[in-house]
This record gives sequence, structure tokens and C-alpha cells, in this order.
Amino acid sequence: TSSDTERLLLTLLVAMSTLFGFKHIGMGGGGTLAVVTLGATLQNKMQDQEELVRPVTEIMGQIWKLVGSVMLFTLLGASVDQSKLDGNMLAMAAVIIVVGLIGRSISVVGTTALMRDWNIKEKAFAVVAQCPKATVQAALATVALDHVNEMIANGTFDVNSPFTQNALETANMILTTAVLSIIITAPLFAVLMVICGNRWLEKNSLPR
Repeated sequence: TSSDTERLLLTLLVAMSTLFGFKHIGMGGGGTLAVVTLGATLQNKMQDQEELVRPVTEIMGQIWKLVGSVMLFTLLGASVDQSKLDGNMLAMAAVIIVVGLIGRSISVVGTTALMRDWNIKEKAFAVVAQCPKATVQAALATVALDHVNEMIANGTFDVNSPFTQNALETANMILTTAVLSIIITAPLFAVLMVICGNRWLEKNSLPR
């Protein structure tokens, strides 16, 4: 049987190959989503093999906590051009985030309505739990800006043309919105999840 380290390295190898493979063919955003889907699929398919999954999950969790998340959010924050921020852009980004949260909440309400064994408090908590945004937004935030900069670097886009300047402005708007969504929703709803979870959910002791 394979060791925990071997399973961890194999998982990382497949994930990195998927991520950079998609990026190599010009689909960087798709690679990020593919890695997320890969992790969810592995977790779902190996539910009955917890003794194999748990050690790898714990190791990856520590790596993410100590190294991965710090690098990701630091680099994301450094990529924001603060000289191009203004009140109108921030206001528009905030409106987009609110509209997105409302849309997601409506979809969660519709989905949880099908859960006959859930009570109203559990369904309400599901709405709160889906609101925090961080990891995926951080991973995809710079895709548009990276694409425009790549087109400028290889000569496809003329940096002085109105089209390119508009593309840069739009890409920066996407990046700003993603960063703002993290700043607003991640800490706010993390606190709300703890408060609402303690008040609305029943605690059960599950056998280990």
C-alpha cells in the first residue's frame, strides 16, 4: 500500500499537471476550476476510505494554511493597481458583489427547498454559508489581466490603442471586484457562520 506522502505527492502532481496543462493551451481559468472539481470528486468517491483520505487532507490543509494561502492572497493584493482605483469603480464593484450574493442566495433557497429533512434554520444557515468568497475568486481574479498583458507582450495588442486601454481598464475592474469580494465577504460571513451555526444548528456527536 502507498504511504501518506506518496498519496500526497501523487495528488499534487495530478493537480499541478492539470493546472499548468490547461494554462499551456490557453485555458488558465479552466485549469483552476478543473483542480477544484478534481478535489471534490476525489473527496466524494473516497468517502468510504477515510483512513486513506484524512492524512492527506490534513497535510494539505497545513501546507495551505502555512504557505499556500499566504502566497496567494499576498500576490493577489500586490497585483492591484491602486493608482487606478476610484470611488465610482469601488461603488460599481460593491453593487456587482451584492447582486451576485442575492443571485446565489436565491439559488441556494431553491436548492435547499428540495431538502425535506432540513428545517428552516438549517436552510437559512446554508444561505449564509455560501456567501463567503475567497479562494476561487483569488485564483481567477488575475486571469483577464494576465491575458491582456500577454497579448501586449507578444505584440497582438497595441498598448497605445483605445481597444487595449479599454481591455486593461476592464481587466482591472474584474480584479478589483474579486479582491473587494474577498475583503467584504470572507471575514464578515466567517463571523456570521460561527454566530448563526451556534444558534441555528444542532450539535451531534458523530462516531469517529
